[in-house]
Amino acid sequence: MLREYYLEVLYTAPALHSQQKFKWQIYSTDVAQAWMKLLITQLKLNTHFSCNYTGFKFFNNKKILTQSLNNCIKLINESKIYPINEIMPLKYSQKILNVIHDHFEAIYQVRKSSFSPKLLMAIEGLNYFVHALEDHYKIQADGENLAFTRHKFNGNMLFPFQEKFYEQFKLDLNFGEVYLHYHQIGKSCLSHFLDQILVTTPSNVIPQNLLNAGFDVCWGEHSFSLHEKKLLQNYLINQNQDPENKKLCLGYLPLAKLVSHQHLDKKEIINLMSLHTIVEKIDVCTEYCMISSKTFHQENIKDLLIREFSI
Repeated sequence: MLREYYLEVLYTAPALHSQQKFKWQIYSTDVAQAWMKLLITQLKLNTHFSCNYTGFKFFNNKKILTQSLNNCIKLINESKIYPINEIMPLKYSQKILNVIHDHFEAIYQVRKSSFSPKLLMAIEGLNYFVHALEDHYKIQADGENLAFTRHKFNGNMLFPFQEKFYEQFKLDLNFGEVYLHYHQIGKSCLSHFLDQILVTTPSNVIPQNLLNAGFDVCWGEHSFSLHEKKLLQNYLINQNQDPENKKLCLGYLPLAKLVSHQHLDKKEIINLMSLHTIVEKIDVCTEYCMISSKTFHQENIKDLLIREFSI
């Protein structure tokens, strides 16, 4: 019988003097086991960690998100490292957000450690506020609350996929499930489809093909209908892509299933997560022993970026 391994994350709400420990059972799949081993190693290193909350309704002020994005653009332009001619209007424009995200990808390639901390934050803010505005629009448009907590290690160890990993992508998202973090600059084919971006610069389409220790938790669920699958197929064909090509990495790589908080309904769990926005500790363990553990002292990136750029 295979030994069962678990991921545990302790989230805190300092203002409420409250903590919530969530627990997931790690799958026995090849990719999940390889990710777990990498996470165990990563937790032993002294690398910067951040957790980004997206899609939650706790911060839904379009004006502040737009102003913050434009302030990031202003600071980058003032630094003269890269020109950005666009500004984001209050009226939602996916086209402008796509262009700004393209700028982020370009700037990220030329960033230097010698840049001031605030300039580095502004570069990070381009990416964060673009996705925050996209989330805001999707919630307003259809009420779908497809929220994520994205746990990312900077200075991450990255390794090319093993061939068998390409067979393990899934299109559907399940509530509370853990997925491999997309730790690459660009957008996957599926992200391009969901954002309905016309791919004119193929270099920006980057399939997820690097194993890393980062992980995302989906606090919602979505199943692709037959109609959506057909739309995706047609979209790929129009982009001269083979829908059957596993190297396109369409979907997400499941790593673990939620096994704690089963007594609560989904709305109650989402509410808990929206209150507990600081990751204090990450553990990998079995039922009987701790394998790897790390305590963090970090601020939620949302709070940090908004405080710096919303004024």
